[in-house]
Amino acid sequence: MNDDEGAIGADGIDADPADNETGLFASFKLDGARFNGGRLPVDALVELQRYRELILEAAKQAWREANPGEEVPADFSSAFDLAVTEIEDGSAVPLMEKARSAYDSFYDAGRVEVEALFADIINRNFGVVLADTEQDEASDEEAPIAENEGEADDGIGLGDVSSEATESPEEPDAELGGKRERSAQSKQRLLFSLASLDAFRDFGSSLREEDSLVLSGTESHEEVRITSETAPRVFRPIFEQVALDLEEPAEEVLERSKYTSTVAGRLIALNADAKNFKIKTLLFDLVHGRYKDAERLEDLKKVLESSAQAPLIRITGRMSWLGDQLKQILTVDEVELLEIETEPWSRRIVELASLGQSWHPELEKSPLISFTAIDAAREVLRATQKSEIAPGVYPGEDGGVIVEWSSPQRVVTLEISPEPDFFLFHLDVASGDATEFDTEDLSEVIARVGEALS
Repeated sequence: MNDDEGAIGADGIDADPADNETGLFASFKLDGARFNGGRLPVDALVELQRYRELILEAAKQAWREANPGEEVPADFSSAFDLAVTEIEDGSAVPLMEKARSAYDSFYDAGRVEVEALFADIINRNFGVVLADTEQDEASDEEAPIAENEGEADDGIGLGDVSSEATESPEEPDAELGGKRERSAQSKQRLLFSLASLDAFRDFGSSLREEDSLVLSGTESHEEVRITSETAPRVFRPIFEQVALDLEEPAEEVLERSKYTSTVAGRLIALNADAKNFKIKTLLFDLVHGRYKDAERLEDLKKVLESSAQAPLIRITGRMSWLGDQLKQILTVDEVELLEIETEPWSRRIVELASLGQSWHPELEKSPLISFTAIDAAREVLRATQKSEIAPGVYPGEDGGVIVEWSSPQRVVTLEISPEPDFFLFHLDVASGDATEFDTEDLSEVIARVGEALS
């Protein structure tokens, strides 16, 4: 968090503190054999550094809430000059003093709020689930709760933590010094802010199995005991959850490509002078296109003028893509009508032509339905339209088309591949006789379907 140079402090903080004036700020107790006699091992000093970093972060949040819209003063961090001046016996009790400053009320508030937050997390399990094997085995044993049931409503659930709380800043009490009441939303912001720090994740990690660190500086003098198990079982899971919440999803990089393809849609505008057009495609909405030769102009004009309502057409040509999204039709090689408005299966043909890449629920990327297969299906449907059995028309997983005629007497199924190849299956329901037939000849398959339906 950057402290802006030249920033103005809160109103009411005007007096310059006297130089070299210090006072007792905080203390905590280190229990364990290696701390006996007031001994403070060097590897435990890191806990004092983490403690200071957490308090400073909480103090900055208190300052921002008291001074909405203002930058934290440039000297806010440096003025928090915390030092160990004495180590009392009784295990090891470091006494921490700091130089007086204009921001003392915020530092005091930060200390109280950090220790109160630790009491909520550790003593009442707010926001965490402890993997305690003994408690798991005793399934009827409940997790500890606050002595006063009303306090639970003001608890801090990690699932509720948000870095974008919308609550208006609270008006602080005249003396912050830990007497300020914090709303649940303000506590959530504090937890989110602290839990994103390495100092929170690692607090207590220097302790050994027999050690403990005891905080007792809250207003209620509630003891908070941190052990070697606290960091891996409590602090780190919260840190990891907050890190996951802060992690921005990787932006998908779409590949640009150009290749020949086919799209279906309705031509809605044509400019012969500029040699361009607009087509309302079934899959990609409005797309601009260009053509080069006069023959394509005549094809497009015939389509545009063929009816009062623009018919469904398909255009084959070189196209520009961004990922799976069609951006522009660069050239036109072929223009074809895809829809015959008077045919009973026209609507179903339109539906098949408009299926996207993910139409199949069990396939990651379904192939588009082949226009060649659609054409073949239409030819078969036209040749058999006098049959008393109404056909069903379905998309094939391979991008082909399936046509099926079903009645109590027979089932006739025609599978048309994208190429197209044809596979015909005929079942006589009464006798149970079934026949199969493969061919690449459209006229032959039309004759075979006619025989099966007669």
